[in-house]
Amino acid sequence: MRRPLCAAVLVALAGFGNPALADLSAGQVAQLQHMREGDMRKLLIHDAPKPAVEAEFFNPNGGAATVQDFAGKVTVVNLWATWCPPCIKEMPALDRLRQALSDDPRVDVVPVNTARRGRAKAMDFLEENKLYALEPWSDERNALPRAIGVLGLPTTVLLDPQGRALARLQGDAVWDAPEAEAILRRLGELAAADG
Repeated sequence: MRRPLCAAVLVALAGFGNPALADLSAGQVAQLQHMREGDMRKLLIHDAPKPAVEAEFFNPNGGAATVQDFAGKVTVVNLWATWCPPCIKEMPALDRLRQALSDDPRVDVVPVNTARRGRAKAMDFLEENKLYALEPWSDERNALPRAIGVLGLPTTVLLDPQGRALARLQGDAVWDAPEAEAILRRLGELAAADG
C-alpha cells in the first residue's frame, strides 16, 4: 500500500535528522499532499533514503564524476539516452525546470546520457534543440543506472544532499509543471533546515 506523499516525504526526510520535521502543522502536511498532482503522482518516495550511490560517470567536461559532486543539494538526476523517444520528449521540460530553479542554490537538475558516445551525443542534442540550461553529463558504461537499479529509460532519481536516493520516477514527466517545481523547492527547504 502506498503512503500519501506527506507521510512518505516526512519519513524519507527523517534520515536528515531534522527535529523540525516533527513540528509540521496540519496546513503544511495538507500542502505536501496537494503538491503531488499531474505527472508527479508517478513520483515514488522511498520509506527511508537509500544508501549513497557508488558509481563513476562523466561530468560535462569529460572528467570523472560521482554523486558526491552534487553534495549539499537536492539533485534531480535524470537518466536518459538520445535514442529514447520518451527521454527526448521530456528534455525541454527538464531544461525549463533547471532555468526555473536557477535562483535556488539548494536544488539542481542533472541529465546523465547513458548512450554510447554519450557526452558527444548529449552535447549535439542539447545544442540542436537549444536546451542551454542543461549540461552534457554522461555514463557510457551505465555504471550509474546499474548502481541505482534502473530498469528502463527515462528514470529520474531525487537525491538528498548526501547523495542518497529519496524518490524515483519511472518514465517521462512534465518536469516544468508547477507541482514538480513546488515539490523540489520544498525538499530543498527541508534539506536546508537540517543544515
